[in-house]
Amino acid sequence: ITNCSYTGTLNGYQYCGGIAGYLSKGTVSNCYNAGTIYAASKNAGGIVGSGAPVNIIGCYNIGAVTAKDSYAGGIVSNDTTGTISNCFNAGAVSGADYAGAIAGNVSKATAVLAHNYYLEGTNAKGIGVTKGDHTVEAVSAETLASAEFVATVNAELETPAYVKGENYPV
Repeated sequence: ITNCSYTGTLNGYQYCGGIAGYLSKGTVSNCYNAGTIYAASKNAGGIVGSGAPVNIIGCYNIGAVTAKDSYAGGIVSNDTTGTISNCFNAGAVSGADYAGAIAGNVSKATAVLAHNYYLEGTNAKGIGVTKGDHTVEAVSAETLASAEFVATVNAELETPAYVKGENYPV
């Protein structure tokens, strides 16, 4: 799935995502969500509700993401062994358990996370729960709006995904 966006309001029970609700063995690239995502149960993600494994590259979320019970993520709620790279989240993320600004849950140490960032204050954690040494980085609103951040979030991409926008890369 490439070059897609979502700007509406999605209310569902579980596996709710701005681009895909559940994705198995797929890739999402250069997509964004500016809509509101709500799961009355679990698995709400700004880009993908859940995946096993899913690769998410060069995507961003600026919409609110909520899972009433568990697994909420600005980019993906739950991923097992995929790759999440060159993504950022600037939307609020909430859930009763396992909520993270980038991912709610990264359940395998073999998953790859690289060059992922989130706006400070969107969630207390970058990743709700993880197995392995996965990290993401919080950035200020000033940093998110800077030209330098565009270069940072485009790092190591074959084709840059972002250009400078007013408040964040687009």
